[in-house]
Amino acid sequence: MSNEVLIQCVISLDGQRVAEVYFRPVGACSSGHGRIFVCVKLRWFPIVEHDVYSLNGLDAGAHTSDYLRWVANRTLFISESRP
Repeated sequence: MSNEVLIQCVISLDGQRVAEVYFRPVGACSSGHGRIFVCVKLRWFPIVEHDVYSLNGLDAGAHTSDYLRWVANRTLFISESRP
């Protein structure tokens, strides 16, 4: 977890929640291979976060910012591949 990189941060439509996408490299020489994690937390209480999704694909990368978007205040659209 110490090598996690925040690659996307999106505020919900009502401004109450924040969804964040993290890239976690795998292995000593990950060379772009890793896992994607999506968590949601309240803006006014950011200490507590809820993991909602993880993508364990070896081709997941930290070089995109289009993994998710808010569809409604409590609904996220999460892409499993790079657009």
